[in-house]
Amino acid sequence: MGQGARNDDESLAGGNPSGAARRFIGRLQATLYEGACFAALGQVLDDLPEIEAECATLEPELQAELCAFVLLSIWCSGSMRDRLASWAARAHSVLAAGATPAARVLVGSALISHHTLEGSLAEAEAVRRVTAGLADQEPGVAASVAFDLASARLDVLTGDARAAARSVERGLERLDRAGLHFWRDSLVSTALPIALTLGDPARAERHLATMNELASRGRTIDIGNSFYGAALLAVHRGDWLSADALAARAREHADALGFPAVQALSRALTATCRLRLGQRAEARDLMALAHGIEGVPRAWPGLLSLIEASWDDPPRPELLRSGFGGLRAAGTAGVYALIRSSDLARLCAAALCHGIEPEHVQRVIRKNDLVPPDPSAAGWPWRLELRVLGGLRIAPAPSWGRKRPHMPLALLELLAHRGRSLDRRVPHEQLIDALWPDAEGDAARHSLEVATHRLRKLLGDASTVVVDRDGVGLDPARTWVDLWQLEAVIADEPSPERQQRIVELYQGPPTLPLPRAFERSMARALWGASAEVWAKLANADPSLRRRLESVSHR
Repeated sequence: MGQGARNDDESLAGGNPSGAARRFIGRLQATLYEGACFAALGQVLDDLPEIEAECATLEPELQAELCAFVLLSIWCSGSMRDRLASWAARAHSVLAAGATPAARVLVGSALISHHTLEGSLAEAEAVRRVTAGLADQEPGVAASVAFDLASARLDVLTGDARAAARSVERGLERLDRAGLHFWRDSLVSTALPIALTLGDPARAERHLATMNELASRGRTIDIGNSFYGAALLAVHRGDWLSADALAARAREHADALGFPAVQALSRALTATCRLRLGQRAEARDLMALAHGIEGVPRAWPGLLSLIEASWDDPPRPELLRSGFGGLRAAGTAGVYALIRSSDLARLCAAALCHGIEPEHVQRVIRKNDLVPPDPSAAGWPWRLELRVLGGLRIAPAPSWGRKRPHMPLALLELLAHRGRSLDRRVPHEQLIDALWPDAEGDAARHSLEVATHRLRKLLGDASTVVVDRDGVGLDPARTWVDLWQLEAVIADEPSPERQQRIVELYQGPPTLPLPRAFERSMARALWGASAEVWAKLANADPSLRRRLESVSHR
């Protein structure tokens, strides 16, 4: 939620501050560290023009520290935005100059954050590549942690929550080993929503405990962080009454700080709580206020639109367009850590259904490893598409060289045919009996393990095949199977559309025979079908009608 700054634990770029530039840096650092009111940074920045002329004459290390804290302060305060471009250009020059690795990592980290907030993610990534090489030279704890924090925020905006979590944890480990504290508040406030996105509420609770400990120091920013983090956890639990009260306290502290990004987010969170509590008009008013706050990052308007879109089922297409379209224009596949995964999956499915930003939305789904809200979600980017009706077809198509891997493919077809139940698992004993009827004991179990290992290797994505004590199965969150889709369509309410969908899915008989109960359900679904429907099915399977008629009355 907040921004951090160093304290006296360690000098960020080396040397003791002296002269006008050093005193100015000290004032920025002190204001950031106190965290009482980010508007106070604007008052310090009023003196910025007096030292700009001196900047070119400073040694590279001091220039780096000055550029880093000026960029950070402009973003926190929202003031002097017209000077961002010139200071970013100066920071790029310093990064390319011959300063120490610590100074260059520090200014590189500030540039990563600057380009991330501007939505220029390609530029941020380019700076990160340069800075990462410098960070490998062990520039010191402070500079390294600054880089970890900037990297985590970039990863959040590019939608790579796992990479963001690794960066945050690496930064926290550096601080723990050194016994230091600066930027810990920013690290844990970044980490908490990421943990919830990754489905790890226990880790989020641990981060909240750290935030509460930091809040005991009395800094406005840390107190606000703790309220905001607690509100996110309450939302995760579905405790909307508590979440509303906590979000309101977080909003009060965000207003006291004067930090535009957090002011907007805290209002959006409160608005969502009010909506869940049945106060729709007040929720709309709060969201309108959130949209009206100036000085927020480029990605924020799109994010706010998606949060509002999640309020309705189905989501409003105009909000999906402004949300996903705005985030795509901002160059990000991220900031989705601030939306619950279940809501985000529903928004993505609705956007794909309406043809809204399909490439961007599919990238969001892949990066966030989302579970489809509906197994027949149109346009969903499945890791594995498996067709068994009309013959086995796999996409993406695996390569197995000259010899067909008979046993792994036989296992795959069994998983598709017998894994039609909701949990998609096939018990180990059933697989062994079907594939190795003459094997016994350890030899049979070993054969199944070998076949499963080879199947995962063949598919190229081990996550699509799940193995646990209940059996082996294809992960329904990552796998599309035509037979499963057909089963779901047959179970739908009778309609001409249902019969048309059956025609589209049924491309011929599978290698393994369908259970008679399945064909009986299919016969009932096709009751009264037109001659055109039967003609299309006959092209796929000439004996289908005869088989269905033989079971329709049994």
